[in-house]
Amino acid sequence: MPQWPLLDSSHIGDVRDEEHSVLAEVVWVDHPHRIHAHRHVRGQFVYAGRGTLVIESSGGRHVIPPRYAAWIPPGVPHAVTAPEPVEYCSLFVDPAVAHLLPDSAQLAQLSPLVRGLTRTAASLDRTRIAAAEARLHAVILDQLCAMQPVSLAVPIPQAPRLQRMAWQLLADCRDQRDLASWAAELCMSTRTLVRQFNRETGLSFGQWLRRVRVLKAMDLLDSGCSVTRAAWEVGYQQVSAFIAMFRRETGMTPSEYLKGGD
Repeated sequence: MPQWPLLDSSHIGDVRDEEHSVLAEVVWVDHPHRIHAHRHVRGQFVYAGRGTLVIESSGGRHVIPPRYAAWIPPGVPHAVTAPEPVEYCSLFVDPAVAHLLPDSAQLAQLSPLVRGLTRTAASLDRTRIAAAEARLHAVILDQLCAMQPVSLAVPIPQAPRLQRMAWQLLADCRDQRDLASWAAELCMSTRTLVRQFNRETGLSFGQWLRRVRVLKAMDLLDSGCSVTRAAWEVGYQQVSAFIAMFRRETGMTPSEYLKGGD
């Protein structure tokens, strides 16, 4: 893994204040970094408003896709890596009500409503709690409880050499090297690379790379890039090939994906 600067975890997750059933935080970090394994008193619902987050917990190490979030129950150790500048958006849930949410770490689809509620709650004065704020917290909690777990994720392998390859591709998924080239760089046989990568991720290298490219394309599309620009940024010279790949992986075209976020 690259030696990125270390950051401290958020202290809001350790606030013991049942009056605030939900505490929100939105923070922009303008450089790649890592937050070592830690745990919070509160449960944490975390996602990237912009950029890419990788969450590591007992369930493994996974990239959080755009429009998805990770739920980390109270007291569950987890580490966070951001391979690029990122906007952290977090909802910290008091243990008194966190039992209403799943008792294991998982991914959930993120609705536009929750994204908006997170920013609204983050702008509130935490030193007081008014009736309107209490109602907002209740709405947020209702929305979190209604979310369904999803399996869309990009697992990061554990073996150091495979991790090196994975981080390089996350940083630049336009890389066109084939498995034989990667195997030579990593000083291993192609057969060993294929077998070990599949064992550690549950995906073939091609499946994994397509998923990485889809997630990067989603981020680019959400930030306002055209479909043509997004295709080029993730390594496709032909837009039609990119659209076909995107549809195979997500069940929708890039344009349909954008309409779904309205």
